[in-house]
Amino acid sequence: MPPIVSDPTPEVEIVAEEELPGCWIFSIRAGGDGSPLHRLRLAWSDYDLFSPGGDASPKRVAAAVFRFLAACPQLTPLPARLDACWARRLAPDADRRIAAAI
Repeated sequence: MPPIVSDPTPEVEIVAEEELPGCWIFSIRAGGDGSPLHRLRLAWSDYDLFSPGGDASPKRVAAAVFRFLAACPQLTPLPARLDACWARRLAPDADRRIAAAI
């Protein structure tokens, strides 16, 4: 399993949410107004893996996924465009870890 930084837990602000066929796109800023915006794609299938019962809002899932990806040293610096499916490629237990963080 790749190392994950222990807990920088950035403050996350979801600036915009757009629903498209098969996914949501979130504009997310971490760390305050001066921080860059990132776009996170959350496919419906990824949402189902991270929130199996559908109890969490897509916005909450997106914030948890963003925090997870932001903590991955493989993504330093954090790209402007992100995809939630990357989490499982970076860590085999990402589904469990993200679900626990929601």
